[in-house]
Amino acid sequence: MSNYDNNDSTCHSPSTSPMNESATSDTADQCVPSAPSTSSFDDTKNSLKRKAPDDDDEDDDDTCTCEWAACDEQFSTLDDLAPHLFRNHLNNRRSIDFHCRWGSCTVSVDGSEELLSHLTNHLGQRLIHGCRWLNCNRRFASFDELTGHLSEEHVGAGQSKYSCLWERCDRQGKVFTQRQKVMRHIQTHTGDKPYECTICRKRFSESNIMTQHMRTHTGEKPYKCPESGCNRQFSISGALTIHRRVHSGERPFSCKYDGCNKRFAESSNLTKHMRVHTGERPFRCSVIPCGKAFSRPDQVSRHLKTHERQAAKRNQSK
Repeated sequence: MSNYDNNDSTCHSPSTSPMNESATSDTADQCVPSAPSTSSFDDTKNSLKRKAPDDDDEDDDDTCTCEWAACDEQFSTLDDLAPHLFRNHLNNRRSIDFHCRWGSCTVSVDGSEELLSHLTNHLGQRLIHGCRWLNCNRRFASFDELTGHLSEEHVGAGQSKYSCLWERCDRQGKVFTQRQKVMRHIQTHTGDKPYECTICRKRFSESNIMTQHMRTHTGEKPYKCPESGCNRQFSISGALTIHRRVHSGERPFSCKYDGCNKRFAESSNLTKHMRVHTGERPFRCSVIPCGKAFSRPDQVSRHLKTHERQAAKRNQSK
């Protein structure tokens, strides 16, 4: 018997069982509280609190709750909750000690893959990786299977333009010119980060980003500024390119709006500036029912901390 069995606070789909796996792979599962358990985990809350389908009380929220540590964020479905878990809790584990922090569970495992496997005991879903592409509700047992499905069935290859049709994607059909870019973008929806640092176990969406990260451990800075008297060194080539504009005064990225003469040394700064004109706020808070919009991702990160603090206060008052 697995040492995880005594910590099984689960969320089960109606009529879902290991013998019925083929049915769950084609339809999105609903999250409902499991029957009362006789295990030592009885006193914990149901892992995912969602109202039963026949509950017609319109005042109650139909949500799944993240119970990792003091998080307490709420989501409409398990498919919304799962990427949140991967991005914010599992993929950010920096220590070599991996402990489950779901509810009152304290099980210790050997790595992020094992932690993910253990977490399925709490979620009660063998197939927790859901495809939210337009008109597709397929479910899969792993990131690899979901990514392969997206690549073959939805994205394709050999095209001049690629679009993301993931449910509620902020790009709203805006195209990509490269297949690699749309696949990387899709990882923001699925939460997949397949490359793991062997030192701190932090995970990354691309191998080259992990290589750059490794230099934070080694201290390697192979890119040197060639300007006379400047001894600056950088761990990535792009940082050196931007730095050299300090010496040259070059600002190649200009605002296209009439009457605005702003120019920038970095394309990312131009993108941020353009939102001053357009009023665009493409980054949204994932917490229900907040949904507050922001013009920059760092603003969302700071905003999410307010929800974390509020959740911590609620837990302290219980």
